[in-house]
Amino acid sequence: MNERLKKAFFGMSIITLLISCSEVSVLKDTNLLSRNPAGSARISEEEGQAMRKDFGLALAKAMNESKALRLLLKKKALEMIDEDYDVLFALIRDEELESKTTVADLITKHLKNKARLHEIEKELPTLTIFVPTLPKGSFSAQSWDTENTVPLVGIKSIKTDDVPIVDANGVEAVLPAKYAPGFPIVVVKNSLRILDDSHPGFGKLKSKTKFLASTGKSYKFIDDNFDRNLNLNKKKGARYYDGSELEGKIKSAYEIFPNSDGWQRDHVYYDLTNNTTRGTFKYQFKEALTMIRMSDSNPMGAFQAISDATDGSDPTFQSSSSGAQSTFWTSSSFTFRIHVFYSAKSQSLGTEFTTPFPVMASDLFDVQYETLTFPGFWPWQRRYVYLPTGVTSKNVNLRQELFNWDIGAFTSSILVKLEEVDTQTNIERTVSLQAKQAFNFGLDGGEFNKTGLKFGISGESAQLFSAKMTYQEGSDELEAAIINFGDAILIGKVVLPMSTLYEAREYNLGFCNVIIRPVQVQP
Repeated sequence: MNERLKKAFFGMSIITLLISCSEVSVLKDTNLLSRNPAGSARISEEEGQAMRKDFGLALAKAMNESKALRLLLKKKALEMIDEDYDVLFALIRDEELESKTTVADLITKHLKNKARLHEIEKELPTLTIFVPTLPKGSFSAQSWDTENTVPLVGIKSIKTDDVPIVDANGVEAVLPAKYAPGFPIVVVKNSLRILDDSHPGFGKLKSKTKFLASTGKSYKFIDDNFDRNLNLNKKKGARYYDGSELEGKIKSAYEIFPNSDGWQRDHVYYDLTNNTTRGTFKYQFKEALTMIRMSDSNPMGAFQAISDATDGSDPTFQSSSSGAQSTFWTSSSFTFRIHVFYSAKSQSLGTEFTTPFPVMASDLFDVQYETLTFPGFWPWQRRYVYLPTGVTSKNVNLRQELFNWDIGAFTSSILVKLEEVDTQTNIERTVSLQAKQAFNFGLDGGEFNKTGLKFGISGESAQLFSAKMTYQEGSDELEAAIINFGDAILIGKVVLPMSTLYEAREYNLGFCNVIIRPVQVQP
């Protein structure tokens, strides 16, 4: 184990030994049971695409005319309101530009008629302008020279990954999906991270921030994890922890129970040790997703497994030998959703905890590109495109808090599944599992105590639980993992000259490895 950690410290790849989970077995995962058309469209996709195209052409002309508009778009994109470089049109429509002209006035000027913008805003209330980060530093919100650079406009379609492009002169072309542009461009699309009050699911959103557009429409994030203002100071996790950065109680749990003789979570949640075998549950810690890493052995397969949306919600990638995938430039980040299924003791119906969160594509993967001259449009100008030639996986450190794991109230095992979200249309699946429940709990001096390490002398019993788990239709579901309360949190350490490194246990979800461990949430 020490040798493996030394290799990780020097930047070498580690193959993690996955420990089988014998305490729980997944019994069934049924097919589609029901649909919730929460994202049902009021217009056809053809009509929506025609509206985005009209808006995109007007935007190209407006940006060519107005330096103030270009500066505004850069400024708003850098705010990353939804954890990506997106600008919701409804929030900038009344911003003043040159000569007190508003953004809406300038866009309307370049549309076919004055009523067209009202029609577009009514049918596409979450219309968004996205500023991409293009390969090799060729263009980004950070580098945009708004004084001299007028970007082209791409119009994202749900039906194809090829991207129609227009310029300020109305010249149109299509950029094939396998290329990423090497020239300045912004993208017109619909938001999947912000809902308006006409959406059927708006009233069920629990996100804290609600903002009002000048049109009178209200908007909310689909989850607080996409609210940039709430997440600016959010702590991150890690895969390999320097001892000075890891919670003291987690380190103590490893030192007390370094192997299967005891459960590290017994110490974290109940203060148990080899000498202290009675304790009450402490709410100081909560389980959390602290790391994601896509497949080391097949990073291309991992990327293609989660990069198949044609609606602009996924960053996507294609190698030079494939014609099925597209480059990731029409969105900078993926939307993941984690599902945790657990049950209260002595109940046959389980509980699902679920939360969505963003992950930047550049945090998940490093991509290598080949630069090509693309003569497919605007032949009087030399334009470059990039063709991806390879991809490698990276660790993404997170801190997505899940739940307090009290096995006095809940089963000693949970099922965890990860989903990469492509749509806002819900489906339900029934998931069943068999999990053990601990009986070594009881009142002692007016307190409800855990008595004895592990399952104690009272033993345990297995029980079948089932619950409906909600997924997004068309999304990419990764494999499930079973996590036991008795699984080690830390599985090794190595003492180095200047520090001590600890390795956390990983769980495999097919194309993805994750770390789920307790994190401290209060003193």
